[in-house]
Amino acid sequence: STLPPRRDNAATIAAFLSRAAPHLHPPTTLSLLQSHSAQPHESAAIAAALQDYASAASFALSVRSRSAPSSSSSAQASPLRLGARAALKMLSAAPVAVAEEVYARHALELLERAPEEACKEWLRRYEEACKEW
Repeated sequence: STLPPRRDNAATIAAFLSRAAPHLHPPTTLSLLQSHSAQPHESAAIAAALQDYASAASFALSVRSRSAPSSSSSAQASPLRLGARAALKMLSAAPVAVAEEVYARHALELLERAPEEACKEWLRRYEEACKEW
């Protein structure tokens, strides 16, 4: 007998974890899910749902193959560019203080993979931070 095809349940899991996030320990939850062969894009979505933005960006940037689901608008983009775009999107939801550290840690990768998007996002966040002062 053959196994049924693997369903992409990352969105369902991420939605559940978003609701349960206050009661979960993000590193333990991510470790558990990775031990069950979660793909990098799934782990990124789950880490973002747990508000672990540093891990979410790291997972998104670790996407090296077509394991990530592609949308019609990004069909021409490379997996590396898609990973950078995903990381930037997740970081846009992070508090500025958290995002700054992650941007600094991954600046070279983000600029190499998605230079225009990275610059636009950094400028947007800079303006946001200036308004808070």
